[in-house]
Amino acid sequence: MEQTDIVSSEEEEGDNMKLIPLNKDNSSWVRTFVYNDRTIDSKAFNEIWDLHPPEQDIIMFFGKPVKMPRFQQTFGEQGYNFSGVKHSSVPIPPLLQPFLDYANRVCNPYLKSYKQGFNMLLINWYENGLNYIGAHSDSETQLLKNKKGEVLVFSLSFGATRSFRLHPKNEEDKAGSRFVELELTNNTGVLMGGLCQTTHKHSVPKIDGKKGLLVGKRINVTCRIFKEEVTPKVKKGKKTIK
Repeated sequence: MEQTDIVSSEEEEGDNMKLIPLNKDNSSWVRTFVYNDRTIDSKAFNEIWDLHPPEQDIIMFFGKPVKMPRFQQTFGEQGYNFSGVKHSSVPIPPLLQPFLDYANRVCNPYLKSYKQGFNMLLINWYENGLNYIGAHSDSETQLLKNKKGEVLVFSLSFGATRSFRLHPKNEEDKAGSRFVELELTNNTGVLMGGLCQTTHKHSVPKIDGKKGLLVGKRINVTCRIFKEEVTPKVKKGKKTIK
């Protein structure tokens, strides 16, 4: 079994991003940094926390509907289709718009090949360590790709420290690929890029038992570039003259 690389997210300052290659040719990568655009104090954190929906969303798991082990909401003009369910969206409120603006500003050099900026938010709210997200790669159906077939996913974490793991999807990808574990502290940023969603899965593992109950709340704000939603053209039938 290959050894997992443990990487601290506290090594970076400002908007300078630290590159972490996920394979030998650097076609899959993540970058970590510290978010310092504005202060997310307890008041601001609680205001964002209070935006979570009243109920946990439903996803399909092996063909059966189950409750998502966290709160989640999509913000923007389009709903997000994943885990066998179309998750509806709501408009981006003024409280969250600065995160989208920040993502587009700090990631500007990486966005040039997409000719479009981040245009949606998805937030996960973790009540404690018992809330988690299993190993997965993001559905790319709605995501805009550049000419190389790459997608960008930008992420900000606030609150309790949680582990963020990336590992190769399959046996073919394991050769020359890295297993990486990031300890995401408060005000941590992560940018997943290249072919990361194609070659790797990522997760925030569950922390079981009493230890999990003692873990504080965590908010994760993610930004993606959705393709423009195409409205199907309605064919006009011939008029019948009576």
